[in-house]
Amino acid sequence: MKYSLIAAALLAYSSVSAAVLVTEGFNYPSGALTGQSGGTGFTAAWALPAVNTPASAVTFPVVATGLTGSAVPGGVSGGAIEDANGSGAFKNSRAFDATGLYADGNTIWYSFLATQGIAGNASIRFGTTEAQGQNNGIGMSFNVTNGIRAAIGGTSTSLVNALALNTTYFIVGKASFSAAALGDTSQAWVLPATAIPADVSEASLNALALHTTLLTGDAIMNTTGNIMYLASFATSTTTLDEIRVGTTLADVVVPEPSTYALLAGSSIVLLALLRRRK
Repeated sequence: MKYSLIAAALLAYSSVSAAVLVTEGFNYPSGALTGQSGGTGFTAAWALPAVNTPASAVTFPVVATGLTGSAVPGGVSGGAIEDANGSGAFKNSRAFDATGLYADGNTIWYSFLATQGIAGNASIRFGTTEAQGQNNGIGMSFNVTNGIRAAIGGTSTSLVNALALNTTYFIVGKASFSAAALGDTSQAWVLPATAIPADVSEASLNALALHTTLLTGDAIMNTTGNIMYLASFATSTTTLDEIRVGTTLADVVVPEPSTYALLAGSSIVLLALLRRRK
């Protein structure tokens, strides 16, 4: 019985332990995103894609006022990036340390805040470059008219469910890698920014969020530089903020306070049992 309780406490602890890879709250002065180098987990500053299509695509601008969301780990800070002129394309990419991240058997979770004043496609991708385009990598796109779309290379699955303009959403993505044929997966969830899952489980996400079906395929991942790639196209006016990347759902989503109370209680039980063993 004693060992069962210890195992239960350890399980409760491990389920919310952190393995955060990247955080970006865009805590920069107003102006161009290119050249900015804050956040955590990155190995280079934000840059324009080396091969830029169309050539007229420009850097996202940083705005002073950020978005807010209840389930953002660590809270929100600083500003945001905003494609606010409703024309042209805005693109930026940044390298981060993700050695072995895309290996078979691994999973990544990511989250961000987003809102649109005019509907259009905005996207976040991992493991691709501008030159490789949508044929490589894994990620998602966001469009308030069409909802969210999970992607593996050039294949995607969409949640055709109109969202509201000028409303902030908390968006969560998951990508898993497998050696099996068509074994890689991508899925996305969209929650109201004020929503907080009951715990860090997919069941809690599903209870609160609209979500895509599970997309399967074979992802071609560019591991050179481990690029995170952001884009907003055409006439959309999109604001993005508070990007998080990790290896568990707990790294990118904060659950209700009761979950932390359970963790604290489990830790106390664990310490008490360990002391008794001595």
